[in-house]
Amino acid sequence: MGTVLGVVSAKGGVGKTTTVANLGVALAKEFKKNILAVDGNITAPNLALYLEMVRPPVTIYDVLEKNIPITHSIFTHSSGLDVVPGSIRELEAINTDNLGYAIGTVSDQYDMVLLDSGPSVGSDVMSVLKASDELLIVTVPEFLIVATTYKTVNLARTLGKPIRGIILNKVRGKKYEMTKEEVEETVGLPVLGVIREDSKIRESVNHGLSVIEQYPKSRPSREFKALAARLIGEDYVAGFFAKLNLLFSLWKDLLFEKEETRVQQWQRKGEEVWAGRVRPQIPTRELEHPIEISAPREMRPEHGHEVELRPEAEFRPRPEPRHAPAPRPQVYQMPKAPAEEKPVVYSIQMRVKSIEAAMDRLTKNYRDGLLAEPVYMDLKAKYREELRKLKGF
Repeated sequence: MGTVLGVVSAKGGVGKTTTVANLGVALAKEFKKNILAVDGNITAPNLALYLEMVRPPVTIYDVLEKNIPITHSIFTHSSGLDVVPGSIRELEAINTDNLGYAIGTVSDQYDMVLLDSGPSVGSDVMSVLKASDELLIVTVPEFLIVATTYKTVNLARTLGKPIRGIILNKVRGKKYEMTKEEVEETVGLPVLGVIREDSKIRESVNHGLSVIEQYPKSRPSREFKALAARLIGEDYVAGFFAKLNLLFSLWKDLLFEKEETRVQQWQRKGEEVWAGRVRPQIPTRELEHPIEISAPREMRPEHGHEVELRPEAEFRPRPEPRHAPAPRPQVYQMPKAPAEEKPVVYSIQMRVKSIEAAMDRLTKNYRDGLLAEPVYMDLKAKYREELRKLKGF
């Protein structure tokens, strides 16, 4: 039975459909594989338009809504790629629960089924995730978009779907972009292919062709072919300069010890690199600004001096700063609480300790990659505000 490979992302406009179309054509035309590409983007299907299928008579809409066999909706592209197109004419929502069953009736006739999906995490995307055996995540090397990848990774972990890796698309080589190694260590998954931004891709789309057909010797065409080869476990080297570059890289690896990335270390050790379980090997990232528990603003000492909250609600003396414009009081001392109020002070101390313990757990979960940065920063701010109120009591 052919593997059903879902191509997904948590953000629109990253190039999922372009990836599916060019990967399918590369596998069918270059490597002579029997490939089926299915347009699972129900709300905005574009796969047929990418391959110059303007008005297909039967679409995935008819398969899911009218119970037409999926074999009646398969069309063969000029490259040899079989396609189940979507419908841009139907506007009403449809039930996509039987998408996996429909694909399962023909998946054993193909080497691989590429399943395109829509953005975000709607009902049609959930159907794509459930119908897939493995997943490919497409993203671009921008921090905010890479950060949203956690949504897809966590959802795949919940459904128990293995992730084959990341496709880094629309790479421009700018300084503000994340590198391949940074994306791997941030997401905790290997980058299988890097597709650079190229006007030839947009030009090919406007002509209704894949870039592999229109510009077979172009750089994006070679990159898609190399990605296709990696997916099926084969080697691909095109052109004299590409072969020369491969020989040079092999010679360099023999002379110099190449530093392994963390993902390569996991692969060498035989450890699983996918989101089907909570992995202890997710790379940790040291916080640039570690959490500091400080006193209220009116009792905050200068840098380099710690603050200790004592049971009797006393603070250490505040030293005078080196370059103070005016003399300041040297001792800040809160009045001692009466005997009958001591239990209240001690209860506050217990509350402070519990919040500090919760912050430690929060930081550990963030470092282990189990918590997204926006959620972490929001909870940290709430904890610090609570501590400020308690220590100002």
